Amino acid sequence: MTATAASVAARVLENEKMWLRIKELTKGLRVWIPGLADGRVTTVKPIGCQLELVHELIEGGKWKNDLLQHWFNETDVNLITNIPLSLYDRKDRLFWNYSKSGIYTVKSGYAVAKEQSEKGNQRLAPDPEISWEVRKHTVWKRLWGLNVKMKLKHFLWRCLQNGMATNEALYKRLGTSNKICYCCGEETETIKHIFFFYPKAKVVWKLAPVRWEGLVALQGKLWRWWEAVMQVAKETQGVDRIRLTVQQQWEPPKEGTMMMNIDAAISAKMVRSGLGIIARNWRGVIVKVKGITDRRKGDAATEETLAIRSALEMAQGAGWTNIEVQSDCKYVVSLINTDNVQEGRLQTLLEDIDVLKKRFESCNFSFVPRTANSCSHELAQFVVKATRNFE
Repeated sequence: MTATAASVAARVLENEKMWLRIKELTKGLRVWIPGLADGRVTTVKPIGCQLELVHELIEGGKWKNDLLQHWFNETDVNLITNIPLSLYDRKDRLFWNYSKSGIYTVKSGYAVAKEQSEKGNQRLAPDPEISWEVRKHTVWKRLWGLNVKMKLKHFLWRCLQNGMATNEALYKRLGTSNKICYCCGEETETIKHIFFFYPKAKVVWKLAPVRWEGLVALQGKLWRWWEAVMQVAKETQGVDRIRLTVQQQWEPPKEGTMMMNIDAAISAKMVRSGLGIIARNWRGVIVKVKGITDRRKGDAATEETLAIRSALEMAQGAGWTNIEVQSDCKYVVSLINTDNVQEGRLQTLLEDIDVLKKRFESCNFSFVPRTANSCSHELAQFVVKATRNFE
């Protein structure tokens, strides 16, 4: 590392880029928001507001929504309520915002320092990835090497180059009056909207036997999504490989085991989330149902992990000793089954799950496709529109 890069690295660590993760109701932690470049709230502090520390916004392991609504703007409220809180008292810990695991490594620190050094005094982006200009050669090489028809390769190439005649593109190039999607009438018609975020496209992705978690997080950069797809395609069998299952319908567990199917739903328009949990015995009889709704606009992986944690809490409260939890979110199931609790913003929830699962005689987690998880899916879709929890 050059002297310049070394000095920049020191500044990076100094300038609050290593954040404290909320683990306990600490009285020494000032308010910050993960997901923003510098972590600072965007709300201008109102006259008379005495809030300074995070613990003032938490009560009974939950965010004080009334207090948040009163003092913070809508953007900050949504970001704060998306931060999951632990069920247990743990020490706060440092979280490195530039790695997926939240753990600082020399490699990630060097990447950030080098990028900041090259950009001078420009503000750092939260993700220290190499730019598209540097990486596109690898992307094109993989694309043209695919064993598919040339017309499909050309189509994908045009998508990645943002070369499709979408309403947004026509608006920018020709000055047409309307860049809104003609089909949904709500969002700007971009390539990403057409293929991923148009309501009917979302249905197709949910029904597909293969889903790549984190799609929403990569919404702004289609080429990053493509890289993720290619990475999944080339992975070999092993603990890092997320396998598909042949199970297409719900199947009862072995005798003496309670099967718990979970799912989560998110309504961006209503700014609400819904968690659905259905517990059935080995005879297929529904023993317990629970719906949890909250004013929160979380991401899919976080909500699915919350649903699993809630299922374990429900099972513990019911006194069950042998359980199996099924989810159609293979990303989260894989993290739990490989004991990977160092997964960035899911870490708090994964650590809680790790504690809870040890309280059962047997506790297993398995991935099932949507077709085998339809009941909990429908329940979550219903719950997200509800005004209160039910059990």
